[in-house]
Amino acid sequence: MTLKLHARRLVAAIPHSSRQALALDPAAALAQQFDVRVVPVEELRESRGAGGWCDGLSFTTDQIVCYAPSRGSRRQNFTLLHELGHILVNEDDAALDWLSDRPDPDRDQERLCDAIAAEILLPEPTINQVLAGAAPTVDHLRQLHASSQASEEVCAIALAARLPVRGAFVLIRRRTATVAFAASSGWPPLRIPRGLAVPARHPLRDLGTRQRWIGWVTPDLRLAFTGHPAASPPSYHAENLLQVDAVAGPRRTTAILLDTSGAGSDIKGDPDETYALDPKLWPTQPGYTCSKCGNNAASGSYECDECGVGPCRACGRCRCF
Repeated sequence: MTLKLHARRLVAAIPHSSRQALALDPAAALAQQFDVRVVPVEELRESRGAGGWCDGLSFTTDQIVCYAPSRGSRRQNFTLLHELGHILVNEDDAALDWLSDRPDPDRDQERLCDAIAAEILLPEPTINQVLAGAAPTVDHLRQLHASSQASEEVCAIALAARLPVRGAFVLIRRRTATVAFAASSGWPPLRIPRGLAVPARHPLRDLGTRQRWIGWVTPDLRLAFTGHPAASPPSYHAENLLQVDAVAGPRRTTAILLDTSGAGSDIKGDPDETYALDPKLWPTQPGYTCSKCGNNAASGSYECDECGVGPCRACGRCRCF
């Protein structure tokens, strides 16, 4: 069983009414329905060393959750539900057995708790409604954020999982021009660390609110090439370039990075279109019948590193999603 399936199984065991209460007010639901003592601790404001994205700490034996208070924030909600994930995992033999066989159980436990929190805050029907059968774009992150109680980071995780090619959703702080968060999918994963600085005079640094930039970047963001993604990238670095579409918001710039190496020259598009990363034009593998939705659809150009099956273009799900 995969991480995604364990997360879905553990969340499905929670009564529907309790899941709704957790999504709306995690602190109150934890105390009232799960008999968990929730304690605010100002000092808890650093990310977990094992890679989890939260400001909390749980004592599973004593049913205590400590968190960095930020009243009403979506990040606080995610933190509380991440810590609930630790409690659920600690009480589940199947999840503990799975973790014991993993090469890095601590990191995978944090990822599993992240997935549990995301599953509660951002249920699959909400994602499907926003995407409406299309592949993710930068605009979908704003729409998904407005349609749910999930943070931008959780929305980025969910949308990255639906990309039909290897890629990433990246959130960049405009004030400091540094990466605030990156969610990647595909193999090998794109490693875009938090805190990575956007170089001076880089197009991603100079965007004004609501301005858009389309071009190519290297994964480390040090190089950028302005130009339409439908055109061929500079050939001397083509194998290292990622197509990028970015839009600046008031506080953050959202960018989607796509790896089209080996297939980028086959992507066609109208150079007059505002956005040429048309999902219908993305590279595909041979068609197959999706076991999730039953459609005869093509999968993405990468295989899921957990189940080995690329995501269906119709529903965006692989075998384990």
